[in-house]
Amino acid sequence: MKTLLFCLAALVAALFASMFVRALAKQRHDEQDWPFVSQEPLSQVEQILYHRLVHTLPDLVVLAQVPLSRFLRVKMGQTWREWQERIRPMTIDYLICDHDFAIIAAIDLGDRARDLVTRKKAEATINRALAAARVPLVHWRATELPSAQTIRSVFDEIRRDRYGDVGAVVPGLVEADLTASRIDASNDPTMFNEETLK
Repeated sequence: MKTLLFCLAALVAALFASMFVRALAKQRHDEQDWPFVSQEPLSQVEQILYHRLVHTLPDLVVLAQVPLSRFLRVKMGQTWREWQERIRPMTIDYLICDHDFAIIAAIDLGDRARDLVTRKKAEATINRALAAARVPLVHWRATELPSAQTIRSVFDEIRRDRYGDVGAVVPGLVEADLTASRIDASNDPTMFNEETLK
């Protein structure tokens, strides 16, 4: 009996010691400087296209780097966790909405750095998820950003078809190179002049 009580007391003491050590470690962790620094949420090319979209589509809302889980929900009767896990880590480069935030289309901005096997698999999942939700997906390449005229043309067509068959992928400009063009971008709005926005 004494041995049992001794073991129980030792277990309780060990538990309290462990909790005390964890509390001290957490306090030390909270007191030290956290290792974060800010960075621009969009790359230079992404910034240029963002400003071009805002400039060209002033009657629409342009959102950047939106997780799929923010605008796709799972139908009733399906396993929510299973389907959300498939799309949870994925984002779309731009989401274009009406001012009431009804979705018009999503935009994928492809580049060579992302043309890996894992990225291809993720893109296939994104394509299938958006097609199931009947969200048009526009594919453009970072190496050939669309002009304002192309943007207007594509979105005029999407809006015309909005209440028809909008589950298909809308082809954008592909397989071209802008090595001859110089892309300067920063968070300074003055960098985005009329030439950049065309």
